[in-house]
Amino acid sequence: MIDFKLITPEKLVLEGKAESIICPGTLGELGFLPSHAPLLTTLGKGKLRIKQEKATQDFDIEGGFCEVLPDKITILTDKIIGGK
Repeated sequence: MIDFKLITPEKLVLEGKAESIICPGTLGELGFLPSHAPLLTTLGKGKLRIKQEKATQDFDIEGGFCEVLPDKITILTDKIIGGK
């Protein structure tokens, strides 16, 4: 499991522990698991998937940034479309 935070300019949307996270990168989907190599990338428009122990949550996002460290992932998105 890896700690994560999903943040918009307005608020902290979600935080917790995830088994995996799939982000819409500007050049294609990016998948992250615990102990991933450090990475800073831009995000495009698309579906963000956060797989947690009991469920997977999907968010439609419009751009942003993702910082990946071996022990945590921070997702800063410009906008979450619909829902949350």
